[in-house]
Amino acid sequence: MELDLKVGEQPSQHFDSGLIPGGSGFPKIQTTISMNRQYCYDRVIVVNAAPEGRIAQFEIIPPHPTPADDISIRLFGTWPDSCVPQDAKVSIAGREIRIDTFNPGRVCLLVLTPWSLKVSIGQLAADTYQAVATHSQAGGPPQEIGREGFTVAAPLFTGRDETGNFQRALEDAIRQAQSAVPCCDRLLTYQVVDIRGQLGGFAGLNSIEVTIQASWE
Repeated sequence: MELDLKVGEQPSQHFDSGLIPGGSGFPKIQTTISMNRQYCYDRVIVVNAAPEGRIAQFEIIPPHPTPADDISIRLFGTWPDSCVPQDAKVSIAGREIRIDTFNPGRVCLLVLTPWSLKVSIGQLAADTYQAVATHSQAGGPPQEIGREGFTVAAPLFTGRDETGNFQRALEDAIRQAQSAVPCCDRLLTYQVVDIRGQLGGFAGLNSIEVTIQASWE
């Protein structure tokens, strides 16, 4: 390895490792370079570098899901070779979502490779979940490549009535919740989380707002 290094306003300095054995660990590089081949008075730099390991990043789609959303997860990143994760299989046990990826390749090019993989999760009940991604290469044992937590939050709906009638405001909120789910024959469970109104004043207001948190089964 040869390196021409310039620090600040100082003149450029040439470093050289000379010919050294090795290379089997490429793309990892671990070597020592110097100005005078490490003889007498010298300046030495140790180079210890490697590409980012087998790590997956997560994108939850949509970013703030509700029980009414069809959820997907996109895994992506930069892989240290050409045998990127593929052929994903999804399994859900309780609040853990496992995404197992595979690649049958036995001969991989040692080149940094951008990759992306999108999997469908479907609808989930309101709760906090943990997504775990693994990768298995050429039939080998699975290795964890990342995990990400996310929350499925029950959505809020606010009904309003301009005559101060609580029941009509509540029914308005329920109608909005029912319209948010395109499918029929689903049990709607709701909880009133907020009630507020306005009464009197020059305009003679008598309005009420009722907010509910809804979930479906």
